Amino acid sequence: MASRGTVTALRGLYVVGLAALGAFAAGKVHRPTDRTFHITASKYAYNPSIIHVNKGDRVRIYLTSLDVTHGFYLDGYDLDAKISPDDKPYERRPLEHTAFHKVPYIQFIATREGKFRFRCSQTCGFMHPFMIGEMVVAPNREFAAGIGGLVAVAMVALLAGAGTGMKKHG
Repeated sequence: MASRGTVTALRGLYVVGLAALGAFAAGKVHRPTDRTFHITASKYAYNPSIIHVNKGDRVRIYLTSLDVTHGFYLDGYDLDAKISPDDKPYERRPLEHTAFHKVPYIQFIATREGKFRFRCSQTCGFMHPFMIGEMVVAPNREFAAGIGGLVAVAMVALLAGAGTGMKKHG
């Protein structure tokens, strides 16, 4: 029969092993990276209409218009731009009360996770209100991996406590 110290050491190794397994199972770690998109605006749609990034990514959007002046307002990010055919975009930050200024591309860091609409902010015709797209920002997997490890440790602690409690009462 194993000594009390050996059993405690084995329980400790079991806890560490399950914590590592929980962190691994939580998902692949995504380091912030540069993401580049070429979005084309035309009556009354964006192409692509959905873009996917991870939290922390630096997003660069090359915006072009095929027909008339269009806007690109990104909800939740205080970003407004406008683009005319054969021109570079103009960008502004409405909450900072900045004026439009010409930029080679639109750039920002995806600091919030979730789904965010982008929509035309320049009246471009009768279907203008329906010109919308979506940016999906996935969570940072490092956080999820840490939570997975924490959950594994908690489960092992509960199981170890339940096993010890059963011996005392059983």
